[in-house]
Amino acid sequence: MLGLLLLVLSPVGYRLGWFGIPMALLRLIPLGLAACALGLVASLVALARTPPGAGPSAWIAPLAAVAVCLAVSIVPVLGTIHARSVPPIHDITTDTEMPPGFVALAADRTAAPNGLEYGGAEVASAQKRAYPDLTTL
Repeated sequence: MLGLLLLVLSPVGYRLGWFGIPMALLRLIPLGLAACALGLVASLVALARTPPGAGPSAWIAPLAAVAVCLAVSIVPVLGTIHARSVPPIHDITTDTEMPPGFVALAADRTAAPNGLEYGGAEVASAQKRAYPDLTTL
């Protein structure tokens, strides 16, 4: 349950402005996944130690815990796997030569940890390698 709480608190707390990206992505999600992993191991041990003749009441709670651990962990795990397969770019554009500037979000982007300016030639090169098919519609 602690893992579930931490994994739900991460995006909700960020969206409500309770904390920033470093807390949400770098602390709460890993802690939530660690808690889910511990819960998964404990639940599997409980299932393995359930006597063969025990009724459903003996194995239903550990089985439910396994299902919850797997269900809440799958999205962050898949997201982490995907994030490690692409470059750490926060601003992707179809025009890397003259990227459009932020207008409507300029104030929000200025206050954001990633800033307002495009990363330049290095980011453009990494983007072209990671997303070669990205074009303007």
